[in-house]
Amino acid sequence: MRLPYLRQPANFGQTNEEAATHIKRILSFARKERFDEAVAEMANFNGNVVQMFLRRLHTAFDREADVQQTPFVWQIYRDRPQVCYTVAAQIIRKIDGNIYRAGELLPSCQALAKEYGVSSMTMRRTLALLGQIRITETINGVGTRVIPQGCKTPPNFSCPQIQKNLLLFLQAYQLCALTCQDVTKHTFSSMDGHGYRALADQIQKIKEAGQIFLLPGVCIQFIGGRSPSPFIREVYEKLSALLLWGHALRIFDRRPEKNEACSRCAVELEKALECRDVTRIAALIFERLHAGVAASKKLLLQLDFAEKALI
Repeated sequence: MRLPYLRQPANFGQTNEEAATHIKRILSFARKERFDEAVAEMANFNGNVVQMFLRRLHTAFDREADVQQTPFVWQIYRDRPQVCYTVAAQIIRKIDGNIYRAGELLPSCQALAKEYGVSSMTMRRTLALLGQIRITETINGVGTRVIPQGCKTPPNFSCPQIQKNLLLFLQAYQLCALTCQDVTKHTFSSMDGHGYRALADQIQKIKEAGQIFLLPGVCIQFIGGRSPSPFIREVYEKLSALLLWGHALRIFDRRPEKNEACSRCAVELEKALECRDVTRIAALIFERLHAGVAASKKLLLQLDFAEKALI
């Protein structure tokens, strides 16, 4: 978020004065513990000062020839094998989409390795990870099959690997909940009618498949694919991948009221999408995600996760 360091001096006097005024007001509100006003003033700073800076930047220097922008890429698995976890998330997504169907065998390890462009060893580690969280099971001499939802037993939640995955899931869920309202408005405001119908079609699809519990993830993935901002697309696509690790909790938590809440939200979302009511769409997604974060925290506490780890 910091303004860039410049290789040569430029006259940004007006911008500097405006920035100083905003910062003084932010500090004044903070000292008086008027935190809502401090946050609002910070938003004004980001809107006013950054825009002034960028406008001034266009005329401050001679323009060089346009160069291709290096895209932002978010590496989300810093302390673990990136490829293995990325491939596992892709397979989980295909299971959710019924491309790999419950109860059926996955393609062979060699075929999967070729499909995802990884080594056989990486694919074996990936299948072992999916087995740990009870999404698949490997049967000697037969292959690896997708475990049907009703037949699943909870994974071993004391396993450090599963605990790390669930903490990543919760942190991603929290970040989505904190940012989704403005991001949703920004995304849908740029869409035509086809975009609204596309999300309505996805909601209808998971309803027909009896997978309405996927509603929060479907909304986040949709925003991640449709935002006009490349940065938001990259971040939300990675967040939607991290949300997939919540599968382990779904096996543990089979309360009917959870599906009922998602079903009610889906009905209201479909109405708002039909009316193209951006504010209502954003509010519904916000409410569903915040409820999901609270429920997930409660479940993790029941599973003896340390409360201080559930930020």
